[in-house]
Amino acid sequence: NMIQSSHLTFLSLLLLSLCLLLTEHVGVTLAQSEKKLDMDPRLSRDHIVDNHNRRREQLKKLLADTKDKVADHESGRNLLEDEEYERLTNRIGLYEKKLQKMEGPMDEREIDKIMQRQKMRAERFGHTEL
Repeated sequence: NMIQSSHLTFLSLLLLSLCLLLTEHVGVTLAQSEKKLDMDPRLSRDHIVDNHNRRREQLKKLLADTKDKVADHESGRNLLEDEEYERLTNRIGLYEKKLQKMEGPMDEREIDKIMQRQKMRAERFGHTEL
């Protein structure tokens, strides 16, 4: 009976020690992950502004390509199906509206919101995809 009690005490202490070690390890791992997250270049202001400018240029190209397809159809050079013509015509307005919103420099509030959103997403889905 006394031996069982000693074994139980020993096992309890061993389990407690393991829990403490794991807690400390998880704390260190979380701190390291947060440090990696803070150092991630994809969360920098420059990266966000560069990405915005790159997307704006892609959208300009997409708008020009879409206008060319519509112009080719209207001139009879390359006829489109009615559905495709209507879809492309509608997209021109959407692309122009989006480009209008993206013109000019990004303001600091917008950059801060994007940085916060990306940081939250990285924390939620793990840091491996950053």
